[in-house]
Amino acid sequence: TDGDNVFQYWERNGGPFSTSLAITVEMLADLDLTAVYLSPVPPTQRTLNVNSPANNVPISVSLQDNNGRQNGSTDFSRIYDEGDTVSVSAPASHNGEAFQGWLRNGTLVSLSENITVTMYNDLTLTALYGRDPTADERRLLVSSENPDGNVPITVSALDNNGEQDGSTTFQRLYNQGSPVTLTAPLTAGGNDFSHWMRNGAAF
Repeated sequence: TDGDNVFQYWERNGGPFSTSLAITVEMLADLDLTAVYLSPVPPTQRTLNVNSPANNVPISVSLQDNNGRQNGSTDFSRIYDEGDTVSVSAPASHNGEAFQGWLRNGTLVSLSENITVTMYNDLTLTALYGRDPTADERRLLVSSENPDGNVPITVSALDNNGEQDGSTTFQRLYNQGSPVTLTAPLTAGGNDFSHWMRNGAAF
């Protein structure tokens, strides 16, 4: 470098000759050597936009941008040099809604709260939030007495995992309020059906 300028190449007798800092010439004739310096080309800057349909989601950003800014709350933008690598992290939940995934320029690319991007282009990351689909899920535990197991029970509805009938003891998961009908056999293990119990009480 010389001052703020950066070496580019040598000219020899008015034409480009070498991009090496050090050159060797054989003095068979008069020579005119010129070291050419130019102002450095500033790196291309890229914009990272971070937003969310949910308002004011606090987002952690691993790298300070060119303006000295880092973390933020949606929606915000950061400016980076082309090629910079940035890690972005969203909270697992926000205002009672669970994190659902990251969109990158409108395409779902990750279900993890943490995502890393390299700034080759302008990017928009969108943090998606919604109601936790398991928040209102209820467990149905089906067991038997005399015999204490292996009694086949018919179940009227598929549960949230696609399971239905089973043999005691088994469980099924349903959304709150789902109607489910259970049917026990008339006899099991040599004993006659007596009654159903619900949460430990005769039902």
